Amino acid sequence: MQVFYRADRVPRPRTALPVRALRPNDGWCDATGDRNYNRLVTLPYAARAERLWRGDGLYDIVVVLDHNTAPRARGRGSAVFMHIAREGYAPTEGVSR
Repeated sequence: MQVFYRADRVPRPRTALPVRALRPNDGWCDATGDRNYNRLVTLPYAARAERLWRGDGLYDIVVVLDHNTAPRARGRGSAVFMHIAREGYAPTEGVSR
């Protein structure tokens, strides 16, 4: 598990987990055919990737859960994060099942 946060909006979280400040060009690859599937990438990125630097505050603090990380299996899930919820708990970019 790992924590990312928006240093321009919130203080560094106090946790025993690894912590890194988000950068405006941080993304998370969710293209199943890409070699960086379910990994942090730098935007712009050639394959589909979710932008982590959001304007709506939902990703001001993000905890990357260890879902499908080691080993990664294509199509088994990507960008599984704990973060601030939207009204009505609507998904951010992923598909809710």
